[in-house]
Amino acid sequence: MLEDKPDFNPWLSICTKPRRTIRLLVNYNVNYRFIAMCAILGSLLAAFPFSLPPFSFYFFMVLLVFPSYIVLGIIATYLLYHLFSASVFFCGKLIKGAGTFKKIRAAIYWTSVPTIGSLIISTAIVFIHARGQHPLFPQDFFFLKYTLPFAIFFVIWVFIIRVQAIGEVQKFSAWMALLNLLLSFVPFLVLGYLSLLIVSFARQQEISELILHLYKKLLLNFRLIY
Repeated sequence: MLEDKPDFNPWLSICTKPRRTIRLLVNYNVNYRFIAMCAILGSLLAAFPFSLPPFSFYFFMVLLVFPSYIVLGIIATYLLYHLFSASVFFCGKLIKGAGTFKKIRAAIYWTSVPTIGSLIISTAIVFIHARGQHPLFPQDFFFLKYTLPFAIFFVIWVFIIRVQAIGEVQKFSAWMALLNLLLSFVPFLVLGYLSLLIVSFARQQEISELILHLYKKLLLNFRLIY
């Protein structure tokens, strides 16, 4: 049976009391505000590139392509939440985690709340500063200069509260939750490495075929000369 709706604002409390907040949220509704989070974060992720030049200078072009980027951003966010949650879930089982897939997913998407603040601030700063720059050749690296400090701060913040939230749903200590998160990156690293190997092999095949073609062409020209 579901508990009563939490009498606090989870959008704020998740940032300072992640264990208590996620415990109350999953007891109330494990899917609480999941679609809303995908919509908000996906939209902001899609909007951020348009704050950069040259997009920030071409208003009508942005109006044409922006809606499709919003839809793609929401779909990508939805899929990424599921992929990362599945990785945390299965890797957690290796170290005897007790959380269900949906509880882990709730811990992951709710701890993305600081990311929303980061994207709002970064998008606003970059858009305002980019107005004084050349659309193709900005005068300075405003992205690094103005947004990198915010990005570093919020990434650390998200990581800390995510460790706490994962620890709550998995019934782990902070150290075991940290191990669970680190292990969850391993499948993605393996897939990335295999992808690089495949691409590298394909490129080598292309280069080998090109060299063979040049060799045959050179040999044919040599025969024509002599």
